[in-house]
Amino acid sequence: PQDSEQEDDDGSLRPMSYTFSLSKNYVRDWSNQDAFRELYQNWKDGILASFHLNQRDFRPEIQQKRTVIRICLYHPHNMQDGTRELLGYIIWRERYGGIELANFDARLTSQDLDIGGTTKHGDNGSLAGQHGEGLKIAALVLRREGFRVHLAASKYKFNFGFRGKGKSRMYCKLSPIPPATLTRKKANCRRLYTNGKPGGLASDPARDVSVFITKGRGATGVKVTLDKFQQWRRVALELDMPPSESIIQTEHGDLILDREKYHNPREFWYGYNLMAEEINRERQSLASPEEEALLVTKIWASAIENGGPSIVEKYTDLLNKHYDCADVSMADKKASKATALAIWARLVENGRGKFYYGLGLNETQDSKIITTSLRREPAGLSKKLWNLLSRYSLVRTPNEQRALLFENSQRSSLQPTQFSKHVQRGLAGCLALCSQTHNLSVEYVSGGDTDVAILFNPDTRCLKIHEKYLRPDTAHELAPCLAYTMGRANHEDSPSFFCDHIVEELY
Repeated sequence: PQDSEQEDDDGSLRPMSYTFSLSKNYVRDWSNQDAFRELYQNWKDGILASFHLNQRDFRPEIQQKRTVIRICLYHPHNMQDGTRELLGYIIWRERYGGIELANFDARLTSQDLDIGGTTKHGDNGSLAGQHGEGLKIAALVLRREGFRVHLAASKYKFNFGFRGKGKSRMYCKLSPIPPATLTRKKANCRRLYTNGKPGGLASDPARDVSVFITKGRGATGVKVTLDKFQQWRRVALELDMPPSESIIQTEHGDLILDREKYHNPREFWYGYNLMAEEINRERQSLASPEEEALLVTKIWASAIENGGPSIVEKYTDLLNKHYDCADVSMADKKASKATALAIWARLVENGRGKFYYGLGLNETQDSKIITTSLRREPAGLSKKLWNLLSRYSLVRTPNEQRALLFENSQRSSLQPTQFSKHVQRGLAGCLALCSQTHNLSVEYVSGGDTDVAILFNPDTRCLKIHEKYLRPDTAHELAPCLAYTMGRANHEDSPSFFCDHIVEELY
């Protein structure tokens, strides 16, 4: 910045004026709501840092009347003379058409006015910002839209405006607050909080930081109306809290199930309060898509672990019907085995008589196998859900399933007949004559109620054959011949064997 005077290296304040290298058109896509979100986040993070609280301790209490809205943040544990310790507040007053955001036990230095001069690194990793760079950008946006923005902190007033050619550059003027004013405000604070006056809110500019958004000067000045403030409040979950039954808290963040109100324009199906997300200067997420996807996946994993079947069904529905939404963008790669097991258990419970298969793979063939061979009802799963379940070996293709049923089926219990002996002896001879098959073992099985005829397991070198080849009637369903048709080969105990073609069929 270009300063009228050189500030001290220690950041102490003095009367001066800063002109920032920020154009009036900077972050043109920001709305008033975006600017308030920034100021609110600074207010929140400043309190968390000053009083060493964690995110779960941050529970603002809202008192709303027709002409005033008070949002107070109390210490979750500390009491002073039987009264809860107030850590900060936000107040909207219709009378002034403005808002005050007050952080107790906070300060500003000249270094806080330098672009890039403040950072949350080194503080609580869950903080997204404190008074500093974001404050200046928010002030720029609000001043551009016709509001007045000023601060009272560290015994100084900070007034933001525009100057230069076409008033295109933002500046901040620092003016010391008169000692008499400081004394009066300090006494007023002591009186309010010592006597515990209901609804009394005041800040001490010597000890606290207060940000004021009020009506701008002149005909172009804009007030913060009730409707505007109600709209701005929606940027913060704590200020527009959903019903308790629609929010699930986890150690990774909150899952908000109220789609009507809390889903967002980034193609998320549900709402999320990410506890540890980091943002950049423009309030955009610094997390990569992979990191964000992993965080959302962890939120769902915790919610499923503690939320019961209804949560499992909601997540399954996302994976199976809304698989393009950001909630499950990488769930097939990031979801845990415990999550996959919970989903599969629910599918099995709800899918009696059904067989699940992957859509978009071999749908027509798979559906036919399921219906004719497995004798089940086909139930398709999206590619994303199928990939998740198959990653943990929870599903099989129809071909894999019928092969498994066939391989695990019982040995044939058919009584030996002349026909079955001829078939077995003929096939054994053929296998013995070939160097590649002479050491194979052969087992005749019941087939597991499938239409598989023969299955070879290369690991065990075992050839399993369906027992239907051991009876002339069922064998000829697959390989008819003239002798059988003429009735010469339809007796199981006939000493003559006319159906060597059965052996050829098997071999």
